[in-house]
Amino acid sequence: MWILDLADAGIKLSDDGEVVYDEPGLALVDPKSLVFGSEALAQIKLHPDREQSQYWQRMDQSAVHPPGFAVETQADLVYRQLLSMKEQSGLSSDDQLWVAVPSDLSNTQLALLYGIAVQAELNVLDFLDRGVAAAASVDVGDTCAFVEIGLHRSVVTKLQVDNVVSKNRTSIAPRTGLLSLMNSWIKLATDKFLDTARFDPRKFAETEQQVFNQLLEFVALDEDIHVIHVEHQGNSRQVEVSRAELVAATKARMTDVLAPVEHGCPVLLSDDSAALPGIVEALNDEGSKCFSCTVSDIAAAASRTSASKGTSDARSLHVEIPHVNKARSQIHHESHSLPDATHVLRQSIAHAIGTEFAATDQRDGTTDFAIRRNARGLVVVPSSHATVLLNGERIHGEAPTKTGDSIVAGSIAYQLIAVGENG
Repeated sequence: MWILDLADAGIKLSDDGEVVYDEPGLALVDPKSLVFGSEALAQIKLHPDREQSQYWQRMDQSAVHPPGFAVETQADLVYRQLLSMKEQSGLSSDDQLWVAVPSDLSNTQLALLYGIAVQAELNVLDFLDRGVAAAASVDVGDTCAFVEIGLHRSVVTKLQVDNVVSKNRTSIAPRTGLLSLMNSWIKLATDKFLDTARFDPRKFAETEQQVFNQLLEFVALDEDIHVIHVEHQGNSRQVEVSRAELVAATKARMTDVLAPVEHGCPVLLSDDSAALPGIVEALNDEGSKCFSCTVSDIAAAASRTSASKGTSDARSLHVEIPHVNKARSQIHHESHSLPDATHVLRQSIAHAIGTEFAATDQRDGTTDFAIRRNARGLVVVPSSHATVLLNGERIHGEAPTKTGDSIVAGSIAYQLIAVGENG
């Protein structure tokens, strides 16, 4: 089973449990070259004007400034890194792929991601919510939180655990990602260099990059003390940095991350996030027991989801996944079907369907699609000129639809909802 785990701090692709690609979602762009991942990270301080590190977070068609080799938009960068991953890993266009996505990804972004994956000739089987998938493989009680430390921000997802794991809400903590932590650790090392040698490594790109690279290496090592040394104009300087000092610097930046996590609530972290100095310690201080999750846990969740979803060809985002301990609760569980859809939600405004609802492109007034009610229920009918995605998959003719389905036409997302008599 192939699993693509889209955490921008460390994008992982695994094949039957073996990780074959593990790179950050970061690029350096110039007119003649394009590099991704660790190679780009090792030059991030040397070429800050070329750095692109938010394209997985943005997942849109906004422009890249300045544009460079083969890329003009954020979506181009996503596409190019997927191609690079495919080439390096040996993933073929015939291999079925489960994709785990961040909990805050919108329907519009998911639709764009699916379109990019199709363009890259990836055979996406289905999408999983990363937080839900992680919690589905750990025995954590009735509620928990999944904390994802990204490159620029952290995503905190509150989860409900029963026979299935479901998502309650998602919060974003900006300026709390890996790169922000790295800058805090660089400042810590810089203060030591200033105290001992009256030298500021941040004044020169090459010496700041040296400190950055060595701190990143320190994080990956099982060491309490690490010597950071810099070379500049024939002079060598060094200082010692302790893991305890990195932990303290991290805790000082964790307030926004901790805010949505209730005291004592169990917390799930990816193995990469759990390895960052100070993350687990800060959560433990708030009474939270931390669990580390791997891409293998996501694969296990995908297997249970695959068994429960049947053989449908429709692509969708799974935000409810059977828990690994579902067998513990085999008490009779009645499934309740959703009521028939009555309205279409568009940009927070609900529009009644009635016998037919037409979605128009506000730029030129043409109809993108229609939702019609017939003897079998509701169907969505795309116009011949329009690109319409139903639950992330493009449709070319009449397709059945129901409450909860998402429809994307152009850049506009719609969702079918049922409104009761009391609104």
